[in-house]
Amino acid sequence: MDITREQIKRLKSDDMSSFDEIYELSRKSVYYTIYLIVKDSAASEDLMQEGFIDLLLNKDKLKEDDNLSALG
Repeated sequence: MDITREQIKRLKSDDMSSFDEIYELSRKSVYYTIYLIVKDSAASEDLMQEGFIDLLLNKDKLKEDDNLSALG
């Protein structure tokens, strides 16, 4: 399932359930992509979490048509 414009819109309006949905949709693919690069499980987990924190901190900069499907 892809991340939808509606989820991005809800995230921008501080709907944390939308963040949870985005996280659940994309966490595995984000983790494995990072792991392929760094080849370290703990570092991959840390970098993934930092990325999701950055998403939350910068959610106001998102546009509803931004392609977050690359996360999932």
